[in-house]
Amino acid sequence: MINTGTFKRLLYDKRINKYDLVKELKESSDIELINKVLRQNRSHPLIKNILSINSLPKSYEEISLRKSIGFTHSFESEINWQLIHFEKHADLINDFIGLKTDFDKLMLLGKYQEAEEILNTIEKDICYSNWSLENKFLLKEHKDGVKENWGILSEINKMNLQPMTAILADNFSKRAEKKISYFRFKNLLDNQLEELVDFKYFYEYMCFRIHMFGYKGYENFTHLQYLESQASIADRYLAYLNIANEIISQQNTENLSVIERSLNYLNSFINDSSLNQALNHMGESIELEDSKTANQAFTMYIKGDYQEVLTHCRYNIIHNPALYELWEIYVKALIESKSDFIEIEGIGFLNDILKNLYSFFDKGPNFQNSIQQLLKIILSFSSTKWSKQIYNTVYSHYNWSNPLYYNSISSINSIINSTLTDLLL
Repeated sequence: MINTGTFKRLLYDKRINKYDLVKELKESSDIELINKVLRQNRSHPLIKNILSINSLPKSYEEISLRKSIGFTHSFESEINWQLIHFEKHADLINDFIGLKTDFDKLMLLGKYQEAEEILNTIEKDICYSNWSLENKFLLKEHKDGVKENWGILSEINKMNLQPMTAILADNFSKRAEKKISYFRFKNLLDNQLEELVDFKYFYEYMCFRIHMFGYKGYENFTHLQYLESQASIADRYLAYLNIANEIISQQNTENLSVIERSLNYLNSFINDSSLNQALNHMGESIELEDSKTANQAFTMYIKGDYQEVLTHCRYNIIHNPALYELWEIYVKALIESKSDFIEIEGIGFLNDILKNLYSFFDKGPNFQNSIQQLLKIILSFSSTKWSKQIYNTVYSHYNWSNPLYYNSISSINSIINSTLTDLLL
């Protein structure tokens, strides 16, 4: 095994291939050793370059511009290598998480101009990313219509994009189109990826990146983590969370211990409730701040105090629009009150979601249409936590296999404690 002294000596040896040397370091399962070696050699130009490679693109053309350090065939090594980068860019990741949360809320409220300003701030002050590209199409579709969506795609396709970025841009544009249904998009993607079916590693990655819900039974987590390591630091972090969610929900024993250790490691410098909720799902008891609000609504609901539930939910949905549990309790309280659907003033697009959830739970004449609409919303907003919770809700109708998996995905992506989400499911 390589040590600090040997690495430094070889780093300055002109006969040594430096990228092979760094790959050997990457293959170590000792994250403390990796950190120590990189800190001691941080002034070396190669180390400076490796720690910043592809992390902070300043344009769409720079996304995945350069190859990262080679594939190790070890899930733990690939995770460790990303943890090093996450720690180096911790302040920017924390800024991104906060701004992304604000962006997601503004999109729900239909405040598209403010959302656009947030998106521009993310690209200017943090980085360009596949996430920002995806949401640029979504924003334009909802704010200005499909022609603006197509216009953005036309502009982006004139750029000197990396092949993967160009493929993603085309699919993100289609996915955002309101008139392209969930199943039509899935069919388009299936046809597009048909020739890749025999190349399982890459096929899984394309599904993971373009339509994560459209593929069941992800297995090649080491390849997924490595392939995503060439993206921006924002994309890498979001991919890590999705991979962690999959492994926890599948109860993938081969990789669970690596994920648990990495979650605890990240939790020491990243401020994200997603980490706490994932740890809660693995047996921790970390209190999440929004649990009290949802718990109050739930208590009123099971007592049958439906008017109090409605008042409580209206107020709190306005102030915390991304709290899915309140959406579900609100529409169920309306149904139990024998009331037609009542919009909440000032929440824009979220009223469309609530109306479809109402029709779904009411199982009236609009039931089938509500399923189609909810699936489309899930598809378009798949980078949000709440979309994964709606997916579990819709799953209950289709009765797909492995309900525990979908319940786990839902509760891990909740922003309240898992014990309460389990009661609501």
